[in-house]
Amino acid sequence: LQGLLAWERDVWAEGGYRPYYADGSKGTTLQGGGTAGAAGVMSYEFPETAILGGIVLYGFLGAEARADGLHLRPRVPGAQPFIRAENILYHGSLFTFEATQDALRVRCAQNDGAYAFELADEHFEGAFVWEGPIPADGEVVLRPVRVR
Repeated sequence: LQGLLAWERDVWAEGGYRPYYADGSKGTTLQGGGTAGAAGVMSYEFPETAILGGIVLYGFLGAEARADGLHLRPRVPGAQPFIRAENILYHGSLFTFEATQDALRVRCAQNDGAYAFELADEHFEGAFVWEGPIPADGEVVLRPVRVR
């Protein structure tokens, strides 16, 4: 994970994918750059870069939207002090989820008021921050409650 993050920083420090791979000095060129059958998309950007966000939200934070709410089962790698996903829109509200090996923090920075939320037997309306230990079963459920 650290290697992917370092590569992403390097790419954007040079101005994006085109400048980073422009001269071929990185040992390769843009994916799909004129090669028949290549998998490049649009400006030959790597579709794999979207995978990193998915890995954080769905893999490490274990987010799974179900009919009864957003289930979170954090699995933070041992070498990582924490994992965070920011600006996650869920039921009209903007969330940040941050997990360590044994705790979870849920921050609702913006709530349009259509839903309140229940989390660990607490009820929240509007913006809120909840922090607590990851339960023994490993799962925390963020439940939306229709207000209007």
